[in-house]
Amino acid sequence: MNEVTRRDFVKATAAIGMLAMWPKAALAAEKPKAPKAPGKSAIVKDQMLISKSPDKYPQVRYLVLKGTDREIGYSLAELAKRELDTKLPKYAAPVYGQARRLYLQHNFPALWERSRGVAAAFGLSEDDNHYDTSALVFGMGSLACSAVYFPAHTTTNGHALVCRNNDFYIVSAAQLFGKPERPQDLKLYEYLVINALHPAKGNAALQLGSFDLLNLPTDGVNQHGLYAAGFTDQQAVQASFPIAGGCDSGLCVTQLLSLLMNKCRSVQEAKLAILQQHLYFTVEPVHHLLADTSGDVAVFETDPKSGKYIFVDGVKGKPFIITNHALHLYPTPASFPQVDPKIAYNTFNRYRKLEQALAAHQGKWSVEDCFQIMAQVYGNAMDKEEAGTFLPYPLRTLYTMVMDLTDPQVTIKFYLRDGTQEKDAKIANLVFSEPFNIKL
Repeated sequence: MNEVTRRDFVKATAAIGMLAMWPKAALAAEKPKAPKAPGKSAIVKDQMLISKSPDKYPQVRYLVLKGTDREIGYSLAELAKRELDTKLPKYAAPVYGQARRLYLQHNFPALWERSRGVAAAFGLSEDDNHYDTSALVFGMGSLACSAVYFPAHTTTNGHALVCRNNDFYIVSAAQLFGKPERPQDLKLYEYLVINALHPAKGNAALQLGSFDLLNLPTDGVNQHGLYAAGFTDQQAVQASFPIAGGCDSGLCVTQLLSLLMNKCRSVQEAKLAILQQHLYFTVEPVHHLLADTSGDVAVFETDPKSGKYIFVDGVKGKPFIITNHALHLYPTPASFPQVDPKIAYNTFNRYRKLEQALAAHQGKWSVEDCFQIMAQVYGNAMDKEEAGTFLPYPLRTLYTMVMDLTDPQVTIKFYLRDGTQEKDAKIANLVFSEPFNIKL
């Protein structure tokens, strides 16, 4: 063998040796395996508070979860697949998936860990860039509502309270957005979930919601007494991004509430956390009520022209009202536009009615007083003229509740059906369930 042939033989032998070793290192990098399923379920309690029935509008499920964030994500994904036929949406391109992954790792590690559990449940690699594992979407809806915050010194039990109605159309999301309906489609808020979440890291929280099982709260209170909730903002920037997938990274509005519950102790901490986020709206624009046990209360809004993040602070120690108009544009009733007072559900009319009820009340506020004031602004209309809204669908208050921030718990009644129609009334009254009381 001459020298040239010998050198070629050595090179070839070395190349074959390297090729033999290549699959173990390189193949693992190019085709990572799906993460293994956690060893145990994080769901330690699963109870139907209201079961599906022809004479009851919602199904209401109560979950208690304890475990690591990855175990929580896996367990919720298994439930979503089994009970809600949830499918993971795709990103418009892998670059958006990679950006979302990097964003969560830096800004919301708990959701990143939960998304790893979702990936495992769906048999995906944890660094898959095609499918969005940061949400488990079902029965998509919106947040047309009214609420009042009461500081602790204004209530009979000495606790900070928030009373709130959640109002929306009793149709499916497909009908709402003009899409073909399927027999299995849920109506909006027809499937409600309350969870008491106890992650191994981060804050425990009591949460309520109906369109993202992984990032549940449309209302939530955590162990430190921070309350956060979303409400439709009729003046904010209109958007039609999906809750998950699509062509955005950062956090959508339900994921923001999940982050605040997980990371923050107070309104001040929530403000700082919000200002560090890239946020986008889904379905409808939203503003957020933030309140805590110290008496601090604020609304977070996005300016429709500049996109700037704006906080409207309440007067510390005084009750605070929110409905569905931007408070940084219409801060007081004196600034409201002229509205027909007969359109009771109009956001400005609801605000005025709540303000008048606050002024007329004598003494401190009990939980029952809170329910009574919210009964004055129930959503109950058959068309957009009655409702003062934009879409021609029947609208109802789907739940009414009082959240205790000092001793984290919720007392809540769920809309069951329409009742009898009083004489001279345009529409039947609303029948609610008996109140459920659930503690964190």
